[in-house]
Amino acid sequence: MVCLLVGCGSGRDPNLPETAPVYGVVTLRGETLPEGTVRFTPDDPLGNPASGMIQSDGTFEVSTYSRHDGAVLGKHKVTVVVDPRLDGSQPDPPFSIPKAYRDPKTTPLEVEIVKGNKNEVVLNIDG
Repeated sequence: MVCLLVGCGSGRDPNLPETAPVYGVVTLRGETLPEGTVRFTPDDPLGNPASGMIQSDGTFEVSTYSRHDGAVLGKHKVTVVVDPRLDGSQPDPPFSIPKAYRDPKTTPLEVEIVKGNKNEVVLNIDG
């Protein structure tokens, strides 16, 4: 009976910062970006970053502590990275993310994650 009760808890440390769901889409020069990773780096140095894989339709959902739990509340710098494919293939047509968007110190993408909001964002990459 004790084993069953242990499995019912949330398992999340109550001392961790609160998160809120974050969903969105990434566009590159007006077209949806079909692959890559988004990373939300909080302005608060005590907050953990969140990340999510970009799907083929350009959409993403981020996770911080557990699958799709979102990002910590507050302001974030958002970066977008497209790593080389493991099989060595290239996207067709090829695309390149401008360097500024790959570093939290230089990215122009900023969002604020708010408790109780849907936190749906559109990340437009120009250049």
